[in-house]
Amino acid sequence: MSAQLSFDFDTASTKPVNKTVTAKNTTAPVPSSDMQMRGLIKAESFLKAIGAEYIIKLPNGKTAYRGDMKLAPEKKKPFRTRRNPEAPHGTFTTMLRNAGFEKMEINQTLNIPIDSYHPESIRSTACSMAQRMWGNGAIMTAIHKDRVEILRVA
Repeated sequence: MSAQLSFDFDTASTKPVNKTVTAKNTTAPVPSSDMQMRGLIKAESFLKAIGAEYIIKLPNGKTAYRGDMKLAPEKKKPFRTRRNPEAPHGTFTTMLRNAGFEKMEINQTLNIPIDSYHPESIRSTACSMAQRMWGNGAIMTAIHKDRVEILRVA
C-alpha cells in the first residue's frame, strides 16, 4: 500500500492491533480486520488523489477525515407519545355497531354520544370502519361538544 497515506490510529476495538501508519493531516481509527484496513486505505488514497475533502465514519463510531469539514450532529429520533388506551379493544366498534352504523344509507346522519371518551377515538374508528365497508370518502364526520356526527355521503 501507499506509504504517503496519513493515518494516526487509535485503538478502535478490544482486539490487539499490530498495524499503525502515520503521516500528516488525517486521523483514522483502526478498523477491526485487515480487509477493512485495506478498504479504508484504498478509499482514502482515491479521495486524496482527486483532491476531495472527506469524512469516513466507521461502524464503531470513529472517523477519518481530511480538510476542515465537520460532521453534522446526529439528529435525535423524536420521542413519540401515544395516548393511553381509554377503553378496552373493540369498545368503539361495538358502540358504532349498536348505534346502527353498518346499516346507514346514503345521506343518513348518525349521532354518537361522546360520554367520557375522547371524540377523536370515536371518529377515527368510524372512518376506519367506513373505509373498510364502503371505501374512501364514504363518510363525513364532525365533532360537537357532546357527540360525534357521522354523515354517509357515498
